Amino acid sequence: MGEGQSSDSLSKQQCLETKLVEMLQKVEPPEFYQVKMQCIYRVPQEVRDNNPKAYTPRVVSIGPFHKEDNNFELMEELKLKYFKGFLNRTQLPLKDFVATLKTIEEDIRSCYAAPVKYNSDDFLKMILIDACFIIEHFLRWHSRSDWGGKDPLLLKPWMIGDIEHDLILLENQLPFFVLEQLYNLTGMNKHFPSFLNICFNYFSDLMVGTVCPIAGLKFKVSPNPNECLLDMIYSDEGVLTMPILNIHDDTEVWFFNKYNTWLPLLSYSG
Repeated sequence: MGEGQSSDSLSKQQCLETKLVEMLQKVEPPEFYQVKMQCIYRVPQEVRDNNPKAYTPRVVSIGPFHKEDNNFELMEELKLKYFKGFLNRTQLPLKDFVATLKTIEEDIRSCYAAPVKYNSDDFLKMILIDACFIIEHFLRWHSRSDWGGKDPLLLKPWMIGDIEHDLILLENQLPFFVLEQLYNLTGMNKHFPSFLNICFNYFSDLMVGTVCPIAGLKFKVSPNPNECLLDMIYSDEGVLTMPILNIHDDTEVWFFNKYNTWLPLLSYSG
């Protein structure tokens, strides 16, 4: 009796082991280079829940994560117009762009930390349209004095702000090497600055602090912990002394609720 139970138990164990082995054989382990290339992530849900608008595009979807959102249908039509404008500008055959992306498709997919469900054709079409839209938009912004009365986005400054906002969102990205490779493929780097410099020009208002050292401005932390956030002192030596801004769990709530300060009859915080 005991031997029968032992044999039956061993048989069940072997059956379980067999199932696990079969299951693992179907799993394709991620290659190291794929994990290393991941640079575009989904925002964790618990972080998104705190302030969904901070992580959600306003007017334009870039890449796969927000592609299915119907709120961006009008911009999809505009992206096609920019795509056509970019092709007309470059005079390169469409097949050259498709062939270039085809050779780096796996590298592009590897940049997204979340699975991309699109098949090859749909994926490459999305990447190509989005990339050409961004490049053409940046080029028009760079030469905005020539496009002022002809470009539908430059005619609406508020949309430029929304697009700039959308293009810095974590989930709303294309790999930079895709944009740079397509830009260089067209020979634009012979007539315009490098694509990296084109980007610096477009996002110049976001980089004031990073370019200050180049201009000779240095930053220094104030030794007084009780100073107001606006107590900044600029010296003749080019040093800007600033108080420390402590960031903690209630910082966002504090700043949002300081709106009450603009309403004297309702404000009690300050």
